[in-house]
Amino acid sequence: MRKVTRYLLRGFICLCAAILSALLIILRYILSTPQPLSDLFSGETHLFIWTHGTVRYHIIGKDDAPPIVLFHAPGIATSAYTMRAIAEGLASHYRVYVPNLPGFGQSTCSSTTYSADMYVSFYKDFLKQVISHPTTVLASGLSCNYCISVAQAMPELCERLILLSPVSVFTTKATPWYAPLLRIAPFGLFLYALFTRRPLLRYVLAAHYHCAVTNFSQDELTTYQAYAQQTGAQHAALAYLAGDLWLDVTQQRETIEQPILILWGLHPLNTALTSSGYHALPAHARVVLLQDTEHSMQADYASKVVANIRDWRSATLTPAPIAISAPAPLSEPISTPAPLSAVTASDGPSLSEATAAPAQLALEAYCVKCKQKRPMQNPQEVVTKNGRRAMEAFCPTCGTRLFRFIASSEQ
Repeated sequence: MRKVTRYLLRGFICLCAAILSALLIILRYILSTPQPLSDLFSGETHLFIWTHGTVRYHIIGKDDAPPIVLFHAPGIATSAYTMRAIAEGLASHYRVYVPNLPGFGQSTCSSTTYSADMYVSFYKDFLKQVISHPTTVLASGLSCNYCISVAQAMPELCERLILLSPVSVFTTKATPWYAPLLRIAPFGLFLYALFTRRPLLRYVLAAHYHCAVTNFSQDELTTYQAYAQQTGAQHAALAYLAGDLWLDVTQQRETIEQPILILWGLHPLNTALTSSGYHALPAHARVVLLQDTEHSMQADYASKVVANIRDWRSATLTPAPIAISAPAPLSEPISTPAPLSAVTASDGPSLSEATAAPAQLALEAYCVKCKQKRPMQNPQEVVTKNGRRAMEAFCPTCGTRLFRFIASSEQ
């Protein structure tokens, strides 16, 4: 009996010690003064007064240059800072807009309910009220899903789409088992306070970007920690960790008419290839593999990302199936691993077969009712509100209206 009592007493003492340690970590996080954030962007800094708070965004580049908006991914310690390298590189050819998403970075971090619908609404309002004319949109992480939804709903403002390793576009929602715990304020705050401490934050960032912990310098780690420990920063980050920001774009990704450029790192691409939905992309999408890059290619390989974007914009976009390419000398020669063979799987045309008949592909469009591409019956040329030429026709199977933009090579 004494032995049982002794074990129970030790267990109670350990439990009290754990609770006390958790309370001390939370108290230290609450009482700590938010670290000052320096403005690391050149150019202009503006404020966008939005429904759920003030959004701080940066503008780099000439007034008369074509606009491009860079949307960073949601996550722990993420902000416009993650886009700084490519923003500087693109500024010589674009007028670059880089917003901090609501709840992240230098934007308002309120205790509102964060959701995918809220962010989609923000993207739409930002394009309408800040840009207000046709724009190229670039995104990473879950922002890729939001931008696909926006491009589908607002083609007159989102004229081109660039996605950086969009794994979330091709994977299904996986709600973590601990999601209900994260929604309990004390427990969620404890975990956030614990993982944003400097010793652990490096590992959290390495896991988020799928890279080595040594990839982050001391200065970078200090900056990430400053963003992570802003007052209220835990609200949006915990919503992300709990899966509350997920958005399924299975239907939208198949019917996007705008030109699309997808830049992949090798590890993210292998992850996406395991999904049966990887091949469900418009035929005009251009896919480029930047070898040896991870999810954070915008920071680690900024010059390659910028060069491929410039090349893609100036190149003639011919409707073609997905093709993995790495234009030399911008990307190193690709040694194709076994998983990449899924790109030419039997459920789709091979690269040689599909590229041999671009004229036939140009006469087809996606039918939302049949849920597959159909030949365009009695096509008629039309001009959209933003001046772009397109073809309008009817599905020969069900009679549904078909629509597709005319690529530059067809004009």
